[in-house]
Amino acid sequence: MKKFASIALVLLVAGCADIKPVTIPDKTNTYAIDCTGLLDWNYCYGRADKLCGAGNYDVIDKKGTYTSNLELTVACKGPPISATGSSTWF
Repeated sequence: MKKFASIALVLLVAGCADIKPVTIPDKTNTYAIDCTGLLDWNYCYGRADKLCGAGNYDVIDKKGTYTSNLELTVACKGPPISATGSSTWF
């Protein structure tokens, strides 16, 4: 039962991140990655890697603390690899 509860919690937390396109002057392919409710920045950076390609982005803004309201805004250096939207796509 504990194993099932742990898996359910991981799936619930994984569904908390959202990626939305944003408009910033002089930047194309810019996205806000909302990782609110997650424990650290590594998950946000992992999402950026999957969206743009590993390290293929510039960090535009980083908001929040390790315990609340994490948001990472990135500009892909090329077209995004993955579609934007809910965390269920990767």
